[in-house]
Amino acid sequence: MVVIIGFIVIIGGSLAGFYMAGGSLGLLIHAAEIVTIGGMLFGCAIVM
Repeated sequence: MVVIIGFIVIIGGSLAGFYMAGGSLGLLIHAAEIVTIGGMLFGCAIVM
C-alpha cells in the first residue's frame, strides 16, 4: 500500500513541477517523455 502511495506522490510531484515550470502537460504524451518519467518512477521504486 505504501508503494502505491509512493508512486502516486512521485507522479503527482513530477507533473506538478513540470506544469509549474511553464510546461504544457500535453507535451508529456510523447514517447521520450513517457520513458523519462517511467524511468524516474521505477528508479525511485527501486530505491524505496
